[in-house]
Amino acid sequence: MNDFTTRREVIRNGALLTGTFLGTETASSASEREEWQEFGFDAANTGNGQENQGPAMEVGISWSFQTEEPVTSSPAVVDGTVFVGSHNGMLYALDKRDGTPIWQFEVDGRVLSSPAVVDDALFVGSNGSDRAAYAIDMETGDEMWRYETSNWISASPTVVDDVVYVVDDNQWVYALDAADGSKRWTFTETDPVEPPFGTAGVAIANETVYFGSRDSTLYAIDANEGTELWSSSTGGPIGSPPAVVDGSVYVGSDDNRIYSFDADDGSERWRHETGYWVEASPAVVDGTVYVGSYDGKLYALSAADGTTEWTLDVGDELESSPAVVDGTVFVGSDDSGLHAVDAESGRQRWAFQTDGRVESSPAVVNEEVYVGSNDGNVYALSSDARSELPLPELSVQNWGVATVAGLLGIGYLLRRSKTGAKNSGTNNSDTTGSEPE
Repeated sequence: MNDFTTRREVIRNGALLTGTFLGTETASSASEREEWQEFGFDAANTGNGQENQGPAMEVGISWSFQTEEPVTSSPAVVDGTVFVGSHNGMLYALDKRDGTPIWQFEVDGRVLSSPAVVDDALFVGSNGSDRAAYAIDMETGDEMWRYETSNWISASPTVVDDVVYVVDDNQWVYALDAADGSKRWTFTETDPVEPPFGTAGVAIANETVYFGSRDSTLYAIDANEGTELWSSSTGGPIGSPPAVVDGSVYVGSDDNRIYSFDADDGSERWRHETGYWVEASPAVVDGTVYVGSYDGKLYALSAADGTTEWTLDVGDELESSPAVVDGTVFVGSDDSGLHAVDAESGRQRWAFQTDGRVESSPAVVNEEVYVGSNDGNVYALSSDARSELPLPELSVQNWGVATVAGLLGIGYLLRRSKTGAKNSGTNNSDTTGSEPE
């Protein structure tokens, strides 16, 4: 499990040594400043990675890693490593630069859950016979603890203040101590759903756990005690992880609607009708709610009143939850594509085609997008990867710093000027979003 650890240490030490020769910060050390620690970017599931940087133009493949089974888990990117699960029962730690495996951890079932990384630990659930939430050492891949729940775990854990919150497919919510996995409380007040269905994760804000259940109810639970604060009903089962921003809870429902509820008392603020189920988590950025529906449309709605700002039809069901970074909405679709959409206008900037549905939600870090596909691959996508022209090979010992910097700049310009696409699956689309309704 630890076979690749030494390799990573060697690479990092080499990068630091290179930085010392150049007298400047290296690209690899700078890249570690941008991270994507968990599903939805943060504990409130805002999907708001606006402090990160996304690709400036259409993308190609920097690298891909084949797991041989669908990848619906959403990647976490922390400390130069991409963490992601697969339906093959493996959780992988991949080197962010080239996709080389650092370690892998096996569970007794599929890994649908997206990992959450906090401090030196990684937390994930198993959708299999072990029915367990796991804590794993992020450096070595060794198991730190496991906690067996009442059913499979499809949902992604959320970690706040040394507590891991996880939901199993019986719709039970658990609060576990992050250090040792001991149970602090369990919330079991949801109505039974037969048979058990895949369950959405929670959002946490202001010491409150917000959870949408398949019993058509949104619950607010005291994060410290596990007691119900309030509950509100929708017209259908909730498979959408909620998002909490500025005193409102936003959530989708299988009654074909997107809802906004008051975070303090659960009163409904607005609802917006779509053409089909809404099981993706909304992203909420700068007063706009971005969310996809099974009707194949990406919606941008006013967070204040739910009115339409724009819609974009991407052609197939949207199960992936959007990430909003650098003025762009990134979202996967069952049309096998990852779509990049202008957040203000709804105009599609580009689409990258895989060979399977993209249910995984993207992570966007340092001008690269990391996402899984049902074709079994984990992809790292960037604009730079569209060029096949390599940078000049240089020796710092034989060239002055100014010469090295100059040649690197020339190589960068040559790469940008090359128009050929590295990946034939890349499709530059010019679809335009609808006018506001």
